[in-house]
Parts: sequence; C-alpha cells; structure tokens
Amino acid sequence: MMELKSTGKFRIPGRGYVYTILNPIECNDFAHIIGQFVLIDGMKFKVLGVERFAHMPPWHVGESLGLLVAYD
Repeated sequence: MMELKSTGKFRIPGRGYVYTILNPIECNDFAHIIGQFVLIDGMKFKVLGVERFAHMPPWHVGESLGLLVAYD
C-alpha cells in the first residue's frame, strides 16, 4: 500500500475530502492509484479520483496533486 504525506486538505460538500500530495512517481496516467487504498498521514483511504491541476502528461515527481478519497 502506498504511503503518502499530505500538504493540505479541503472538503467538497456532497463528494468528500481532497488531500493534496506531492506526486511520488512520474506517470502518464493515474490508473495505478485510482480505486486503490493508500495511507495518507497514517490513515487508510480509497482513492476515488485525482485532481491533475490542468496540464498534459507526464506528471513529474514532486508536482502537486489532489486525491479525492473515501474513508475505509
């Protein structure tokens, strides 16, 4: 299970929480994380979606991402 540290979080009413993280790997899509369980700040979540902050792939290590999550 991937372990991540958040740089912030915010709530989207009716949807859940988005945790902002720094991208841990270079990637062209997020199939490796969407629908998976991750640990963010030591808490287990299922990733429902990724906020890409509007640019084309690839996404580089250290770029800011937002993970829309559901509590397990």
